[in-house]
Amino acid sequence: MTIPLTAPFESFIYPFFDLNFHARHDEVVQAFLKTPSLSPGLKGMYIHVPFCETLCHFCPFYKIVGTDDRIENYVQALETELRMRAQEPRILEWTFDTIYIGGGTPSLLTVEQVSRLLSIIREYFSLATVCEISMELEAKSISEEQLLGFKEAGVTRVSFGVQTFHPKIRKSLNLTPTLEQIDSAIALCARVFPNANNIDMIVGLPGQTNEDMYADIDAAIHSGIDSLSIYPMDYIMTTPHLIESFRQGKTPLPPTAPNMMQMFYRARNYLKQYWSEDNTYCYSRLGISPCRYMFDIVYGSYANEYIAIGASAYGLLQGLVYQNIPDEAEYVKRLRNGLSTVHLSSPYHAYEKGLVFFPKIGRYDLNDLRRWDYLDLYQNRIDRLRNDGLVTITENIMTLTPEGELRYGPLMLEFFSDNQKRLYNRIWRRMSTQLGWDVETSRPTEGTASQESLGGLSAMAIGPKPRLDRASTSV
Repeated sequence: MTIPLTAPFESFIYPFFDLNFHARHDEVVQAFLKTPSLSPGLKGMYIHVPFCETLCHFCPFYKIVGTDDRIENYVQALETELRMRAQEPRILEWTFDTIYIGGGTPSLLTVEQVSRLLSIIREYFSLATVCEISMELEAKSISEEQLLGFKEAGVTRVSFGVQTFHPKIRKSLNLTPTLEQIDSAIALCARVFPNANNIDMIVGLPGQTNEDMYADIDAAIHSGIDSLSIYPMDYIMTTPHLIESFRQGKTPLPPTAPNMMQMFYRARNYLKQYWSEDNTYCYSRLGISPCRYMFDIVYGSYANEYIAIGASAYGLLQGLVYQNIPDEAEYVKRLRNGLSTVHLSSPYHAYEKGLVFFPKIGRYDLNDLRRWDYLDLYQNRIDRLRNDGLVTITENIMTLTPEGELRYGPLMLEFFSDNQKRLYNRIWRRMSTQLGWDVETSRPTEGTASQESLGGLSAMAIGPKPRLDRASTSV
């Protein structure tokens, strides 16, 4: 069996939305929230804050430039949704292990606004004794006073995106924080949140060479940050603006997908010489655990669930994936009028989810499959990969070999169910057409992109607006 180096795209949430599922999605989600979880597992919450001071040219997440009034109105809407979700029978049974405040730029919120949100969470939700509360920042919009305020409010971990230290590449992507602001932000985060601070970096950026990549890693290692998350660029998940700039010759073309994955593999091996590796993406100087929300829950077992708070936010329950309306103004309006914020839903029991994301984590306990009586279903696939030298198994723990690490993206696809593989193929072909990007050549196609914004991971749900005809909402 030959496994390629690259997959059409790897930045996804599993399971995928099935746009052929037509229903009153708010009623579907409500039906699930009225029933208990089927199995114990970790529980999380994602809160989306879409506001930014400026819009980076590559970022695919739902984001807007907001005023102080709009931000305050949005925070009030978040408070309303939090109180509403806290009353759901399913949620009343949960103890939350992690909360993630992402964006956008959550640090545009004032300390008082963050404190209000976390006060409501502590009052209305049950939190684990050690509950990780992560918050994304931006280097140019934080101060020591602000960080101390966030910490006092309850934030336990902070992270912000640097992406690259290369001035020319930063300018081409409209990454507006200066290197001086980045240095200052790293020093502040390390001082206020010791051993709980992180920066994100990207490999395979437009015009980036291997020398640029090594220089970025060296700069990150010596910056004073305690942990680093590094990702390959996923061009099918980027913005039409960036693709159009390639087409017009305004931005240097990126490496081809195979070359980018080779670059990412070299970056990981280089990092391993200096810092400890926790998974495919995360490295730290002291063996610091990575973000629990992302790597324990989103990429974890089927048993692990999270709820969505905020415009465009995703939620995943045992048997259902759903998304809130990806429009800040409509989100606020609905909550003011006592209406549901749910935009889409798809029922599917993704018992294989932990196995699908195993290549990102790098290790997997096969007892997770046994728990759902799924091991027999996947045994032949696992045996093939082991015979091909891509995985090893010791005492029920499956790990990637070096050859498997190089091909971790396509390996995830090997564990998709047939249903989810069809959806994945349908999604990337639609996204490729709408964005105007050829995934095989890693180059723009003729014409122009047809979408103003792919809306971040909601790109997986692009399509005609769901009909509101009634359908079964049985769990």
